[in-house]
Amino acid sequence: MATYKVKANGEEHSVKVVDNPGGGATVTVDDEHTFQVEFTGGGAEVPAAMAGLPEVHAARAPAAPAAPARAPSGAGPAAAPSNAGPGGVTAPIPGKIISIEVAVGDRVEVNQLLLKLEAMKMENNVVAPISGAVTRIDIGEGSEVAAGQLLVTIEP
Repeated sequence: MATYKVKANGEEHSVKVVDNPGGGATVTVDDEHTFQVEFTGGGAEVPAAMAGLPEVHAARAPAAPAAPARAPSGAGPAAAPSNAGPGGVTAPIPGKIISIEVAVGDRVEVNQLLLKLEAMKMENNVVAPISGAVTRIDIGEGSEVAAGQLLVTIEP
């Protein structure tokens, strides 16, 4: 998840963007308005009706080629290849799991907090990409995780 501060018509807004495993993203403005955005042709259009903001055009930068995963000695696990599927939740960055907010069998909704990941002394919320039931939790509190490592599985 990435959080941005956006100024529109002289007002500042908080915009959270969560990449959806199946493509596109979930965009939440000021923790009040949530939209599903599909990326097409290298960019996306966000409707002007979005929280009364003017029309916004967002371009997505092409992804950098992935470097082979490896961890320096003592640095924790290397990133495992992710075959997570639409309900697989992976670590967005390497870090340490500081809390798990759900349990196997819990029903979750899109953008519901699943766990907190600490990286570079910053706390990062990891949220559900889809609604469904938590079927697996592959980490524990205190676990060191690599970017791309499977953390939680949700079945729709």
